[in-house]
Amino acid sequence: MKTDFEAYLHPEFIQLIEKLHLQGFKIGIVGGTVRDFFLAKKASYDYDCELRSVAPVAHFEDFFLSLSLPIEYKVEYLPYHVIRVKHSEFECELSMPRKESYRSEFSHSNFSAQFFNDTDYTEAFYRRDFTINAMMFEFNGHWSFHDPLEGKKDLEKKLLRACSDSFYRDPVRFLRAIRFQMKLGFSLSEEILVYFKKLSLDDFSSHYLRQEAMKSQRPVCFVYNLFEQLEENIDKKFKTFLFENEIFETDLKTHLSSLLFLSAKTQQKIFDLFDFSMKPKKVFFPLSFYKLAKMQLDDFIQYDLEFSCVQTIKQLEKIPPLYFNYLYQLDMLDITYEEFRQMMQQKIELDEVEPQYRSSYQVYKKIEFYFGS
Repeated sequence: MKTDFEAYLHPEFIQLIEKLHLQGFKIGIVGGTVRDFFLAKKASYDYDCELRSVAPVAHFEDFFLSLSLPIEYKVEYLPYHVIRVKHSEFECELSMPRKESYRSEFSHSNFSAQFFNDTDYTEAFYRRDFTINAMMFEFNGHWSFHDPLEGKKDLEKKLLRACSDSFYRDPVRFLRAIRFQMKLGFSLSEEILVYFKKLSLDDFSSHYLRQEAMKSQRPVCFVYNLFEQLEENIDKKFKTFLFENEIFETDLKTHLSSLLFLSAKTQQKIFDLFDFSMKPKKVFFPLSFYKLAKMQLDDFIQYDLEFSCVQTIKQLEKIPPLYFNYLYQLDMLDITYEEFRQMMQQKIELDEVEPQYRSSYQVYKKIEFYFGS
């Protein structure tokens, strides 16, 4: 009879577990799968596994090759003797238990690893980030649960607590703390909060900042949270709106370019943080379409703000409707997205217009046609 946890796993993955068990391994599933099982979240079919063996396995990768897995299993060998197995229905990473000894510098890769066949669970779990990610269900003919760092209690408390002091030697784990805080709505432990205050933006590489921000699916909210923990000054005017409504569907640069309601100073600070060679978009707000519609064409083309108006309208075409209507709520625009969409659908003949004036002429005639009456 299947346990509830076994039923949470993909059937194809269970077949791999059983195959490994026949070779003398205990297969422990640890990390997000166990956490999400207790949180009753939808299964992701992305597994992190530790393999324990009573018999010594001198060359783990060579041994794995000898298993002769079916062709539908794609195998990749990663650093620290990690084996990634990809199947059309799931993906997993397999590794032997290990201890990590950190050196003095503050860095993501400042440790040496020592591998074991069947080390103590507590010792093996110390290398993980949060106690809620250090719970294990292990298969050894039957399923057993291991939670030496009391991650389940922290899960019930909605608390992100570090597994060991090694957490504080790795800057990426502080970024993960921000991401998990956002993802789960959990609180950071007092120890993590205190240590955050000792850090600055210079402690984080732009590579990992971009990576964790994108994983968060709300990059600007991620930045706001990070700045709050570091007690950095940032324009918080739009924080509430972004926390509830930030939409991340494209690449990071395009996404940041769509946030026209952020101040130029805030945009530049975020661009610099991610090490993007970008400048804030030159946009003109507040922008009144009804006033523009009353202008004469010659005045519109010669008007000092004409270029900014046209460029702003082009940028408005690229942003999500929700963001557009937020600009409307802020009185930065005097029309809604639906009105703007209908305006931009107007067909304008350009055959007799000189090429250098076509962009401005087209925008002006669309505004005049829709809002000039």
